Amino acid sequence: LCIVAVLNISLLSAVHLYLLFKMAFFKEGAIENLDIDVFKLSSLLSGIMFIIAGNYLPKTKRNDNIGLRISWSEYNDVTWQKSNYFCGVTFIIAGLVTIISTAFCGSYIILLLMLLYLSCAIAVSLTYAHKVYQQELNNKEWLIKANVLVRLYILMNKLEINKWTLHKHCDVIIKIYKHLLTFVRYLI
Repeated sequence: LCIVAVLNISLLSAVHLYLLFKMAFFKEGAIENLDIDVFKLSSLLSGIMFIIAGNYLPKTKRNDNIGLRISWSEYNDVTWQKSNYFCGVTFIIAGLVTIISTAFCGSYIILLLMLLYLSCAIAVSLTYAHKVYQQELNNKEWLIKANVLVRLYILMNKLEINKWTLHKHCDVIIKIYKHLLTFVRYLI
């Protein structure tokens, strides 16, 4: 985040110095005669900042300040890493498309397109973060069920229930399994 702020200040300062230089030393450098389109320049700088932020996002560790910070991505380290990596890629794409669009579109249209690209990048990133979160929840449920089944198998071996008498006790085993699963979910 600090890198993005320093780069933004540097780029805007360079543009400001160029404008001051042109106005001070050239007669045609008056404000009315400047040939710089401010909308295109701000869109170009925003595209560059999107690319820098996109490069920085995958490298962030789980924290409270920087990154795609929603409950889905903060679920665990795997969801954080995958969500921020994908968000970084979408920001880089949004930045590149913004820079390319700056060359071909008019002033006001490029600002609308830039906002559209940024909105799409955020929406796609949020959707992906939710998908990763759901996958992690399913993995966790599967591990809980497997753990319960292993414990049930150990219990059956301790009680010396073999496969021939299993069909007689099937209803009881299913009830025990359901109660154990409910209890494990309550603990989590």
